[in-house]
Amino acid sequence: MKGIISILEVALTGMILILAFLYFFPKYSIKTGWDDVDLQTKVQDTLIVIDRLGKTHDFASGKSDLNSFMLKIFSIQHTHSPMVWWKTTDLSQEQSIPYFSKAKKATIVDVVIDDGEFKVYSFTLGIGYVY
Repeated sequence: MKGIISILEVALTGMILILAFLYFFPKYSIKTGWDDVDLQTKVQDTLIVIDRLGKTHDFASGKSDLNSFMLKIFSIQHTHSPMVWWKTTDLSQEQSIPYFSKAKKATIVDVVIDDGEFKVYSFTLGIGYVY
């Protein structure tokens, strides 16, 4: 019987020590805005790359496939998390915005010469994380 009481005393002492450590040294967590800033940076960098490649008007008007371009950049193998994207522009009415848990978007204004006329349009790219 003495052995069982010793084991119970050791177990009780261990539980008291663990609870005391949890009380005196609580786990602190600091929330940073890094996720939001990282997502906004991805959107802006992608929009800059599209503009520097000269594909802004092609992606806006649907002449090139935006989805295949975005899949090359934001595949699950590269990002390790599934992402969604959408575009809105005043050249086309394609505005299907997917479901997301957190998203950011950026807009670029571009000028195109069409039949000798300057046309100004905006191209908005949005990127987000799925649920």
